[in-house]
Amino acid sequence: MTLAALAATLQGCSSSDGADGSGDADTAMYTMEEVIAALRPAYCEPLRDCCQVANHEYDASRCRAPIAWWWPGAQSAIPGLWYKGSVVRKCVDAVRARMALCTDTLASPDAAAHADLAVALACTNLNYGRATPGQSCEHDDDCADSGPGTHARCLSLEASPSPQNLKCYLTRWDLALGETCEGLSKDKVDRRVCDPLVGYCARPGNAPTGTCKPFYALGEPCDGDHCAYGGYCHPQTKVCTRLPGIGEACDYRHASCNADLTCIDAATNRSCDELAGDCKGTCKRTSDVALHFEVSRATCTYGPAGVP
Repeated sequence: MTLAALAATLQGCSSSDGADGSGDADTAMYTMEEVIAALRPAYCEPLRDCCQVANHEYDASRCRAPIAWWWPGAQSAIPGLWYKGSVVRKCVDAVRARMALCTDTLASPDAAAHADLAVALACTNLNYGRATPGQSCEHDDDCADSGPGTHARCLSLEASPSPQNLKCYLTRWDLALGETCEGLSKDKVDRRVCDPLVGYCARPGNAPTGTCKPFYALGEPCDGDHCAYGGYCHPQTKVCTRLPGIGEACDYRHASCNADLTCIDAATNRSCDELAGDCKGTCKRTSDVALHFEVSRATCTYGPAGVP
C-alpha cells in the first residue's frame, strides 16, 4: 500500500490554538504567506532537536522547510485566498509530529508510516472556498471544506463531463471500523467514508455502500490492494508482502518500490512509471533531493537539496 493508505496519530497544538499555537484556530483566517510562515517552524524546530540527537551541526539560518512536498497547492494557490485556522492548524500539527520522529520514511518505514499519512491528509488541501456541496464551481479552491477530516473537490461526474456541470463534492473521512461507507456518486454531494487512518471501504461489486474494514497486515491473506502501508497483495500467493526496498527486484504491475524509491528498468535505465506495461527492474533512489523529513548533515546544515 502506498502513502494514500497509511495511518496517523496527530499531536501538537490544542483545539483552541491558532496555526502557530496561539489564537482561536476555529475562527482565525490566514493568508498563504501566514500559512507558510507557520509551517516553517513546525519543520525547523523539531529538525534542530533531531540534528542534536544525531550529532549534526544545525544552522537555523539555512533551514528550508520543503513546504511544496506537503502542500502542493502552495505553488498554484490563487492570490487573495484565505485559509481557515482550524484546517491550517491540523497541517502544522501533522508536520511537527512527523518531523519529531527524527527519521525518514526510507530508513524506518514502519515507524514513520502513520505520521506520513497524517501530513498527506492534513496538508494536501487547505483551501477555504465559499461554495457548499452541490453548488457550481470552477476549481477546487471554490469549494468549502468543513474543517479537519474533510476534503472538498470541484468535479463533474456526469456521463458527459463539462465545465458547465462542475459542482462541489465534500468527503468526510470520519467513519470507524464496522460503519457503513459510501462510494463516489454524482447524486451524493456530501458523503462519509472510512477514516483512512484505520481502514478501507469494502464494497461488494459496484454496490453504492459497503463496510469499513481494517487493512490487511503483512503476512495475512489479502483480496485486492488493501494491505497495510509498506505491503502489497502478492498476485500468486494472495498474501500481503513487503514492498521491495533499495536494490531489490520490482515490477510495474504488482510490486512497486517502497517509500521514496523508483523502479528502474535495467535495459533502458528508465523508470517503470514511464515504460508501464510489464516493466521489471530494480528499486533505486534516483534523486539527490533530500528525502521527506530526512535528518542528515545536508538537511541540518544546508537544508534539503532543491529547496530554495
